[in-house]
Amino acid sequence: MLHPAVGELVTALPTIGPAGDGVDWAAVAADWGVEFPGDFKDFTSVFGAGTIDNFIVVGTPVGDAPRPGPVRLRDLTPDRQANEAPSGPGRLIWWGGSGDAADFYWEVTGGAPETWPVLVRSAEGGFTGFDCGMAEFLLRMLGPRERRPLESPRLYGAPDSRFLHWREEAALPVTADPWEYLDELYERNELEEGLPEGGLVVFDDL
Repeated sequence: MLHPAVGELVTALPTIGPAGDGVDWAAVAADWGVEFPGDFKDFTSVFGAGTIDNFIVVGTPVGDAPRPGPVRLRDLTPDRQANEAPSGPGRLIWWGGSGDAADFYWEVTGGAPETWPVLVRSAEGGFTGFDCGMAEFLLRMLGPRERRPLESPRLYGAPDSRFLHWREEAALPVTADPWEYLDELYERNELEEGLPEGGLVVFDDL
């Protein structure tokens, strides 16, 4: 059974073409020395590594192929887990990011992986914490604006947002534009919200 938040994402976030990645999670846990959260495992199985609305990217803990995306979609590997948590001892594990140069992390705590909070680091280097997992974090971004941890005219939300797996994007002809649908949505968001062009607003957790 899928994690409840991932089950909601299946409804809220249609994919452009096939998606999903198979991962040997036992081998990953041996490499990293930690288990990954269950919602991330389920998200990887259903969606995999890729991009939401050419704005949000989500990585996976395996593989080394070059990948397209609005920011460099890097793989999660143990040598990238040495980031120090801003609140003290511990480490951060990167799992995604945005086209506005924000990075998304788990703060690895002493509790179960399902209790790891999400931290967002802005382009300026400041951190904001959210008491939720990565799947719930993505759901908030796709839901009502007052619940979104990030805001930008480039975030659209259900039912408009789409997910594109990196392999599908890489296989497209050079002339193909899978994000053509975004132009009208971007203009609509700017008009409705009065947000600064290209601007990103990071809200505190609710």
